Amino acid sequence: MVIKLHRNNYPIVTALLVLLLAMPLQAAEIKATVDHDPVGLNETFTLTYELDQSPDAPPDFSPLHGNFDLINQGQSSSTSWVNGKVTSSIKWKLVLRPLRAGKLKIPPVQFGSDTSSTMEITAIETAKFRPQRDNGSDHIAIEVEASPESAYVQQQIIYTMRLLINTNISNSTLSAPQLKGAKANIQQIGKDTQYTAQRNGSNWQVIERRYAVTPLSSGVIDFEPVHFEGQLVQQQQRPQQYDPFFTMLNTMRSPVKHLFSDPLSVEIKPRPDDFSGKLWLPASMLKIQGQWSIPHDELKTGEPATLTITIEADGLSAEQLSTPEVVFPAGLKSYNDQPERTDSTTKSGIMGELVKKIAVVPTKSGSYSIPAIEIPWWNINTDKMEIARLDAIDIKASGADVTTADSQPQNSTPQSDEPASVTQTESTVATQTDQWWKIAALMFALLWILSIAALLWYFKLRKPRPHKRADGNISKNLGNSLEVVTKFGKQRRRKVVQAARSNDPQATRNALLKWGESVFPGVQIHSLSSLAQQLDGELASEVEKLNLTLYSIDPGEWSGALLAEGVLKWRESKNQDQDKQQEKLPPLNKL
Repeated sequence: MVIKLHRNNYPIVTALLVLLLAMPLQAAEIKATVDHDPVGLNETFTLTYELDQSPDAPPDFSPLHGNFDLINQGQSSSTSWVNGKVTSSIKWKLVLRPLRAGKLKIPPVQFGSDTSSTMEITAIETAKFRPQRDNGSDHIAIEVEASPESAYVQQQIIYTMRLLINTNISNSTLSAPQLKGAKANIQQIGKDTQYTAQRNGSNWQVIERRYAVTPLSSGVIDFEPVHFEGQLVQQQQRPQQYDPFFTMLNTMRSPVKHLFSDPLSVEIKPRPDDFSGKLWLPASMLKIQGQWSIPHDELKTGEPATLTITIEADGLSAEQLSTPEVVFPAGLKSYNDQPERTDSTTKSGIMGELVKKIAVVPTKSGSYSIPAIEIPWWNINTDKMEIARLDAIDIKASGADVTTADSQPQNSTPQSDEPASVTQTESTVATQTDQWWKIAALMFALLWILSIAALLWYFKLRKPRPHKRADGNISKNLGNSLEVVTKFGKQRRRKVVQAARSNDPQATRNALLKWGESVFPGVQIHSLSSLAQQLDGELASEVEKLNLTLYSIDPGEWSGALLAEGVLKWRESKNQDQDKQQEKLPPLNKL
């Protein structure tokens, strides 16, 4: 069939061609990720490229050959239908091995007309490989290393341990790092990573686990050897004669093996003498930022504005950061919220963040200046003291002056432009109307309560009488459960009080975290700061003081008497609340 274009159709065809050429081509979104970084020499890592649509040409991975050896590659695709929308993705997974140590660049890769972004990965010299040969076994090896090998007190140390295996294992466990005598906070960073590595020309499967270790005192800290316990699963040789049970019994497990890594020591240096700050903060980065909810030069008297101060530190946990002190001049009322502390994991370890929100209410119009905030800290990369600074903030407020009682952090009502006599009359009428409605609402509420009470009494008279024996069993079981929970909480509370009265800050911290897990089962209590957020009053203040004592350079003698008293008072007040709540509980039997 031949299609002939009439001369009159030429303008339409031309317009369609112009529209097609003018339509922009949507570029594919390319995401590039690596499974772990840094990577050792003779070790492999996986580089994944993910596209949201098919490229118009196959990818060209030849630029990678300059820094990496391409071991293997694979491609997969997936399509999903969610809420009537079809989404698809295509993945290329490349197994690469670095060719040299140092910072290696992953160059852009062409996917047809689209190009991936540039990335960087660090290749390091691997530790000396020494397989464990306990009982003649050379199928398992343990490697441990600490970075840096020399650090300051309270500086974050990355402790890495690797389990290398070239056979199947079963019922295996690997102990967490332990110290000999020294005090330090130890926290695991992220989840385990798995990859392959070469040692002495052989391929090994590697399970890597990383920890952030924060030493609390100077000197030399010694890490206990890491302990591996597990069984090797080996394949039996196939018998020459036919055995119908061979497929079920073709494996055997060796006796339980115990392997240990080499011991490891790290030198911990004291705080330098040329550091002049009050709080010792060794980090690779620390910055402070301030942000206003509305422009700070457009404030209104009597209306609140929120000042949010954020402190970020790379290499410090949020517990080590102190709440910044902000000085407000006369004419500005401030209302502080409880600071929020969060930790996140990065390639270099843990990054702590502290967020403090302050409600600021001007009481008089005019210009104000909030002084600058300076935080001295020690840069571990340059080995010098630096100062993170939030510059002074100039504020302008306009409007009529307000009294202290009217300057609460809430939206103020607009001023009326009507004469005073009219405003006063309307206010009187409004007051009388409000009183009438309050009386009417109270009467309706009383009638509603009486109706509900009469209805409940009616159903109570009609309900069947429960069996006494069953009721007794239910009450007995419930009482036993409450007794177990109460006994468990009392044991942990008793340990907190004993440690606090002994003036042992580290033991008090550990006991408080366990006690917090029992009294707040639905909340993740992973630090003293998170526990203080669940408490209130003097007890929350004492927990924050203990947190600062643990991380201060010269803490002096800490007294835990007030904290122990606060725990006991908190328990008494909660018990009273529980007694009142139990009085209001409905009966176990149905109405």
